[in-house]
Amino acid sequence: MFLIFLILLLLVISISISISLILFTRHKSRSQHPLVAQNNGGSQELAKNNKHKIGFGVLGCFLSSVVIVFLMALVSMFLNFIDMWGIFVRVPKYEMVQAVQRSYKQSGFEGTVRVLDANKNYTSFAGYLISAEYSEEIEGKTVKIGDRIEYYTSRDEKYGKTDIDLQLEKGDAIYQAFPSIAYRGLELSPGYSETLETVKDSFTRADKKKLYLESLDFMIDKDAPHIDAYEALIKKNRAEGQPLQGLYPIPISDMLEKEALAIEMKVTLNVEQDDGSIISIGQDQKNDDKIKQILQEELDLTKLPNARYLMTISVGKHSKYSGFGKYEVIVQNHQIVRFSIQNKEY
Repeated sequence: MFLIFLILLLLVISISISISLILFTRHKSRSQHPLVAQNNGGSQELAKNNKHKIGFGVLGCFLSSVVIVFLMALVSMFLNFIDMWGIFVRVPKYEMVQAVQRSYKQSGFEGTVRVLDANKNYTSFAGYLISAEYSEEIEGKTVKIGDRIEYYTSRDEKYGKTDIDLQLEKGDAIYQAFPSIAYRGLELSPGYSETLETVKDSFTRADKKKLYLESLDFMIDKDAPHIDAYEALIKKNRAEGQPLQGLYPIPISDMLEKEALAIEMKVTLNVEQDDGSIISIGQDQKNDDKIKQILQEELDLTKLPNARYLMTISVGKHSKYSGFGKYEVIVQNHQIVRFSIQNKEY
């Protein structure tokens, strides 16, 4: 309503200015030609000149009015937009602290929640980006877990809520709403470090000149074939009163063998064709099959632990790279039982 009123007010002001300019132009034209107006020829010429001046004056004032109203409408729409998204809304820190603590409490977390810092989030119009810390006693030790939380100030149903609240409202699982805690629960669980070391050692059996491991880590994949086993374990842990609302402890090896969790890794595969050129991923099926064959031969040498592996593979030699591909590799009894490309080009 305020926007409409402002535009109408500007339009009325512009029209009033136009009428005043027209009357002033007519009066000035008459005062400049007192003698010419005494004969008929001069009178007709004066009338003609006045009509032209008045016409141009009306057109100029009208166009000026339209431009002014258009610009003010754009400014008003912009101001209305930033008001709707709450870009410049300032929220007291205690309100954000209460919102973050509420998000943790409604999920059952009984530890200590602290807000370390809060800054305006101008990039996504979310409102504020909050640095928080959750701490809980686990086996006699205080475990601190950092997190980044979005607090919304937009003028809609999101106002005063966090991104955690929105995820829980749409039915996301606790490990999706609190990924930092979920991954920390894995890190603290028995077998975490040992499993990663075993995978690293397995790659030493492969030819480093052909297959090189760059990085690896655990991955909680909501689309995993048996993610329900992980979710059932969390539910069981919560019922038993385990720490981190059931996200600890997690039997790593068992969850990997059940394909409830995955190991994500990035490897470099050095391959050459007969002419010395590098095979490219995603260009034709023949090349993809050849890369798959070479990779599988090298992986067979590694005797990887039983698990589901998601591999991002760069194909190249030295500083030359021909592209990236993502493969799903299922290992059972240290043998590859499934090998499929997920997407052929990055």
